[in-house]
Amino acid sequence: MGEIEIRRNAGSFVVNPNGSAVASRLQASHPVDRAFLDYLVYMRAAVEGKVVVLVAKRADTNRSAVRAALERTEAEMSESVQRDSLRGTR
Repeated sequence: MGEIEIRRNAGSFVVNPNGSAVASRLQASHPVDRAFLDYLVYMRAAVEGKVVVLVAKRADTNRSAVRAALERTEAEMSESVQRDSLRGTR
């Protein structure tokens, strides 16, 4: 599928992805509308923090980069919750 790379001040990215089979299955089983995209963003936020924690446990990890990514994720989630509460969703 790919490898996750954390880029300072940019976020987490899948490098060398090969997700065409997964993408085809998703498109066949779910309509790609605003609700589904919101769901994907929500799921990414839920998983990203756990990935950062797992990366932090690796001995060769740059801890300051992981800490920055974790803080950025927490801020993004907080903004998302605030935005959703203003819209009356979730």
